[in-house]
Amino acid sequence: MKLHSSGYVTTPLQPSFCAYKNGNFTFTSNSNTVIKPWTEHHDTHSDFNPTSGIFTAPVAGKYFFYVTVMQQRQGNGDFQLKIYKNGALYVSSNDMNDPATTTFQQTTVNAVMSLAANDTASFVTRNSTDTSSFLYNGHYTHCGGYLIG
Repeated sequence: MKLHSSGYVTTPLQPSFCAYKNGNFTFTSNSNTVIKPWTEHHDTHSDFNPTSGIFTAPVAGKYFFYVTVMQQRQGNGDFQLKIYKNGALYVSSNDMNDPATTTFQQTTVNAVMSLAANDTASFVTRNSTDTSSFLYNGHYTHCGGYLIG
């Protein structure tokens, strides 16, 4: 770390990224699927791969991640939004809907993870029954993450 003369603490590597959904995402029923592709607002060290939807930690530490999606629901069933660490479930949500009253649904999941260098984080979704439901693109669906310590 370095201490700037004005009092700011800086570190040599401060990974940070923010991206929004590139194109609509249509579900495959009952399948956990990494959300992709993304368009980056910023990615300080190119640690997030917008094509694969996977972040690779450049250094060990605690990281904050979030993903928020807007989904158009066409039918019944549960919708799950998840954050994976190294290809395994880390945190998840499970939302139910009534198609008679809910057309659009906004869901957010966030997590603080301890990652070693080269560990990965990804954003995953699952829709139980309806393949005609989809995630909206653009700024309705976005994700990000950064090193917190």
